[in-house]
Amino acid sequence: MSCVRRLFRKIDIDESRTLSRSELHALIVGINFEELDFDRMDAVNKVMDDFDASRNDVVEEEEFVQGMKKWLNEAKRSVPASGAFSKKFINDFHEVTCSPCSLPPVSSSSGMAQGRKPDVG
Repeated sequence: MSCVRRLFRKIDIDESRTLSRSELHALIVGINFEELDFDRMDAVNKVMDDFDASRNDVVEEEEFVQGMKKWLNEAKRSVPASGAFSKKFINDFHEVTCSPCSLPPVSSSSGMAQGRKPDVG
């Protein structure tokens, strides 16, 4: 899970050792979901609901690791053990979490340009 920990540190823009809703929003905006039409704030709320075990409205590193582990295990169970999709899922996850430049630069449309955090209510 060292890749997940590195991903956490990359998302933790203010280095507070917790992820705020605005940092989760930046992550979701930064992931390329072109083919999916969804409400990003609903996605932030879902991540917060699933990961924030302490219910303090931030996601701590260990909560993030455990939440990702749970999501990955659920994803692995939901796809066939063999086949192109499962291999693509694992390869894509590894690329996003483990490569040195894994997350795309945060665009100005996410509100994170030049160090500003987006207003996410």
